[in-house]
Amino acid sequence: MPLLLVAATAALLLALAACGGDGGPSREIKITQTDQGCTPDEITADAGEELKLTTSNETGHIYELEGEGGAHFEEVVVPEDKTRSANFTAPDEPGEYSLKCYDPGGVSSEIKVRVAGPS
Repeated sequence: MPLLLVAATAALLLALAACGGDGGPSREIKITQTDQGCTPDEITADAGEELKLTTSNETGHIYELEGEGGAHFEEVVVPEDKTRSANFTAPDEPGEYSLKCYDPGGVSSEIKVRVAGPS
């Protein structure tokens, strides 16, 4: 019986260790697309921080989100009344970067990404 208890404890410890530190985004940023543009208008992040951008489109038409000005973020298309998520890694260099949030042929707004240096 003690051997069974040791084996069960070891299995539990391995399972708990596997659950932590998956290397995914450190936090989620929720972006809302409306007929007036996107909110929030500013995001702050640490250099190299991984973020999950969850974008909700509350309009009746397609909206897009993409990186500009050194913010390497592949375009994400969000259909009307849908939500999409994508990972974004903040640039390694401190500074101000941009995400363009727009309705192709319509409203366009900018989300500033302020990247802080190492603390």
